Amino acid sequence: MFKPTLFVSLLVVGASAHAVNLVANGDFEADAYTVNGYNAPLGSLTGWSILGTGNVAGIGVGYLGATSQEIDLSGVSDGYGSGIEQSITTTASQAYTLSFDVRIPIKRAVEVKLNGTTILAGLGTGTHTYNFSGTGADLITFVSEAGNTTHIDNVSVEAVPEPATMAVLGLGLAAAARRRRNK
Repeated sequence: MFKPTLFVSLLVVGASAHAVNLVANGDFEADAYTVNGYNAPLGSLTGWSILGTGNVAGIGVGYLGATSQEIDLSGVSDGYGSGIEQSITTTASQAYTLSFDVRIPIKRAVEVKLNGTTILAGLGTGTHTYNFSGTGADLITFVSEAGNTTHIDNVSVEAVPEPATMAVLGLGLAAAARRRRNK
């Protein structure tokens, strides 16, 4: 016998399956840094390439949370050009949202690039998002803009549910409600 609640549950699971972070080590917890310490410069960073001057630091407990490891893009020399990047596999023409946290206590900024083109610049403290259309392989880059203490954390890229998926979910919920009402 058809169980509408099971059908709706499967739809919800299917719709939520799209909310997967495509960024490897976006929370920077894969590597261990000294608690309340400053590990710089980093020789490697799991999931990321270090670029520019290579002066990137790992922070054991940073400004963004008591238990949060972060990356300081400006490292020891607090100069411009140091940063990190990661190539992610996307689906061409699929909508995605890039989200990340920035902490800059002194007036400096972070520049963000997508496939080599600056998409956000002059970013200060806060959570920032940017919507884009996937190309199949997208390169996300974070660069220090001449600052000291340019921390980033919680980097994620997630697919935006397609309208068709949401429509099917809505129809499933409506059918379940109608069936329940008819009982």
